[in-house]
Amino acid sequence: MMFRISEPSYFKDQYHQYEHFVEIAVAPSHMQAVRYSKLFRGFWNNEWAIRNKRFVEFLESSKIPSGSIDSEKKYFFIHDAVRLAGDDLFMAKFNEILMMILRKEAAQC
Repeated sequence: MMFRISEPSYFKDQYHQYEHFVEIAVAPSHMQAVRYSKLFRGFWNNEWAIRNKRFVEFLESSKIPSGSIDSEKKYFFIHDAVRLAGDDLFMAKFNEILMMILRKEAAQC
């Protein structure tokens, strides 16, 4: 682990951000479909991994030590649900996933 947080805390934060994003970015009538969608979960995990990779690359090219408080703050910032909900590129990708989920949900009715 690159920071001073335990693995359970790391996964708890990832899940908290996942849930918080669903709560703020999805209409109440579609929350359950999105929350339990394998497609959304895969998207979320892939995007998280991409941000992790880019963050490690950033740390390697910067003068910020990987275990420092500053690096931890930046790390949690990049994964913050509120920040992601305001990120145009992330939301464009999410909206594509959302449309797929809603089409699948409509086809099952």
